[in-house]
Amino acid sequence: MSSLRIHVLCIRAAVILSTLLAVPPVWSQFETGTLTGSVTDAAGGLVATAPVKLLNEGTNTEFATLTDDDGRYVFNALRPGSYRLTVSAPGFKQSVSTGLVLQVNQAARMDVQLAVGDVSEMIEVTATAPMLESESSARGAVIDQTKIVELPLNGRDYNQLALLSPGVVMPTPRLQSVGFKGAFNVNGNRAFNNAFQLDGVDNTSYSNSFRGMNVQVVQPSIEALQEFKIQTNAYSAEFGRSSGALVNAVIRSGANDLHGALYEFFRNDELDATNFFANRAGRDKPFRLRNQFGAAVGGPILRDKTFFFGDYEGLRDRAGTVRFSSVPQPMWRQGMFATPIHNPFNANDTGQDFRIPAIAGCNDGNGNCWRIPANLIDPVGRRIMDVAPDPNTFSTTLDNNFVGVPIDKNRTDQFDVRIDHALSSRLSLFGRYSFVDTTLFRPAPRPGLAEGSFNDTFGTADLRSQGIAGG
Repeated sequence: MSSLRIHVLCIRAAVILSTLLAVPPVWSQFETGTLTGSVTDAAGGLVATAPVKLLNEGTNTEFATLTDDDGRYVFNALRPGSYRLTVSAPGFKQSVSTGLVLQVNQAARMDVQLAVGDVSEMIEVTATAPMLESESSARGAVIDQTKIVELPLNGRDYNQLALLSPGVVMPTPRLQSVGFKGAFNVNGNRAFNNAFQLDGVDNTSYSNSFRGMNVQVVQPSIEALQEFKIQTNAYSAEFGRSSGALVNAVIRSGANDLHGALYEFFRNDELDATNFFANRAGRDKPFRLRNQFGAAVGGPILRDKTFFFGDYEGLRDRAGTVRFSSVPQPMWRQGMFATPIHNPFNANDTGQDFRIPAIAGCNDGNGNCWRIPANLIDPVGRRIMDVAPDPNTFSTTLDNNFVGVPIDKNRTDQFDVRIDHALSSRLSLFGRYSFVDTTLFRPAPRPGLAEGSFNDTFGTADLRSQGIAGG
C-alpha cells in the first residue's frame, strides 16, 4: 500500500473521529428516566460548575454531577422512584428538594433557583409540584404500582388498565372469546400493531396466532410490576417501529427496607348466578373453580449497594363453558328425511325412487318420507354419523340442538428474579430473568370423536416463555 493512500485513510479516520466527538450525546431512555434542569440565582443568572447530587430515597444510591457553562445539569438512566435533589454553590444557600417522583421513561425537568447566603444554610422544599415534562413530545399515561395493585382487575391482568388512557378500546369480540391476553386497539390501529417492552427489552410476541394466546412474551404478575407507561403517539425514535401504542413496563427492584406480599384469590360457582343458556337448555350451573396465588419479596443484599427482588405466581383455573352445536336428527341416522331425496344413480328420478309412506318422525306434511337404502350410504359417512351424539335440547329447529358444558383448564406457573447493584455514583448494573409455563386444555363442544371444534384453539396447548434482561 502506498504512503499516499495510508495518509488519505488517516485523514478520513481523523475527520470521522472529530465529527463524532463534536456531536453532543443523545441518550436513549428505554425504561429508565432522565432528570434535567437549570440552576440560576435570584436575578436569573446562570450558575456554572455548581455541584448537583441526586439521591434515590429507596436505595440511598447517590448520583453526582456539575452544572455546565449554561447552568444545566443532566442525570440519565434513572430507575423509577422517589428522589432527593441537592444543589450547592459558593455564596448561595444549599437547596434541597425532596419527594421528586420519577416515572418510567420520563424525561422530567426540575429548575432550581439558589438564594444568596452561606452554604451552610439550607432551603428545603418538600412535596413539590409535579415535575415538568417539557423535554419530550410523547403523549401517554403512566399507571403506577399503587393503581396496579389497588384497582380491581378481572383475572389480575394489568393490560386492562391501558383502557384508562385516551384512544384505547377493547379488542374485537373474537379475541375476547378465545381468551387472548394483552390485546387492545389504540387510535384505530389493529391489536397486533402495539409494541411491548419489559425492562427496556423487546417483549412483543411474534407468534400472533391464537396458539400464543398473548401479544407479550412474558406477562408479569401485577405484584412484580413497578409501573408501566402506555405511549399512544409521538414517542421517540428508539421506539418507532409500531403504528400502535408502546407499552413500557418495569419489574420492581429491591430497596434498603425488606418488603413482601403473600396472596391468594379464590373463586368458585357457589355464589354464581345460573347461566342463562345452561338454564334454558335444562343443564346445571356450569362448574367453576379458580385459585390464583403467589408471593413477592424484595430487599437488600448489601445495604445501599446490592438489592434483590423475586416473585412467584400460580394459577389453577377450571371453568365450565356452555357451548351449543348442531348434530344429526335420529331419523337421519336411519337414512330417512322429511324432504325429497333424489337418486344420484338415476338421472330420470323425480323424487320417487326413495319415497315411502310417512312414519312417525318423518313426514313432509303431505304423507311422504324419503329413505336412502343402506347399501347406498357411504361407509365413511356412516361412521361419522355413528360417533355423533343425539340431540339433547328442546330446540324446535335443526340448528343448535346439542348443548355441552366442557370444562376448560388452565395451569400456569411463573416467576421473576431481579438483582440491582450500584458500582459508583455513575455506574450501576442490573439483571433480570423471567419464566412462564402454561398448560391450557380446551375440550371441544361435543364428547369423544364427534368433538365439533370450530377453530384451532381447542385441545391442549403447552406454552413456555423465558425472558432475560441486563443493563
